[in-house]
Amino acid sequence: MNTKISGMELKQLADRDAIVVIDVMTPEDYEEHHIPGAHNACVYEIAFLDRIAALAVDRAATLVVYDATGSTQAAGNAREKLLQAGYRSVSILAGGLAAWRSAGCPIEGSNPGIIAAASLRDGNYGIDIKTSKLEWIGRKANKRHYGAIAITRGELTVRNGLPSKGSIKLDMMAIIDFDLQDEDWRSLLMRGLAAAAHKSRSCCFSDQHWSPVLLLFFFGRQAAS
Repeated sequence: MNTKISGMELKQLADRDAIVVIDVMTPEDYEEHHIPGAHNACVYEIAFLDRIAALAVDRAATLVVYDATGSTQAAGNAREKLLQAGYRSVSILAGGLAAWRSAGCPIEGSNPGIIAAASLRDGNYGIDIKTSKLEWIGRKANKRHYGAIAITRGELTVRNGLPSKGSIKLDMMAIIDFDLQDEDWRSLLMRGLAAAAHKSRSCCFSDQHWSPVLLLFFFGRQAAS
């Protein structure tokens, strides 16, 4: 399949073949408007690949992902994650849900009339460290753990409505785990993580080409300057 397909191509494909259509937006967006028959797997959530695995066990399955308007990198990031996970046939709906509607195709949901992609005002944003967090996920053999790391400082620059560059500093000694319920096992894991981070109490990260997916790790931000 092509990397991108049009709304009409998707409709023809859905009428002719067995495909899995994935809405990669938030559950709230999906509730308001989505393509009939599409499944929701938010690309911003840690469980994204787990949700896809439940929908498409066969890595040879034909998948089509879409976001609101195609103006963000959400669908592109979802496709990249799926390809890395071993799925071989993944396409993006060009123009997203808005293009699907423009092609005269039906939309379901509680508010199907208005479709808009989230946008940010251009400027420099300081990360609000009191309400922000960076979530992590780790895998080893058949086990997986996930949690959060405290942010000590950070900033983000938005240009043309999209993140263009930024940096964050993490306190590697402030790692917490969410998934272990047994306190003894949790303490053992935390001691191991702390030992691994002991040589570097802090970690700086910066990138000239931030992905919108990375933004989903942050909750709360100061006004643009």
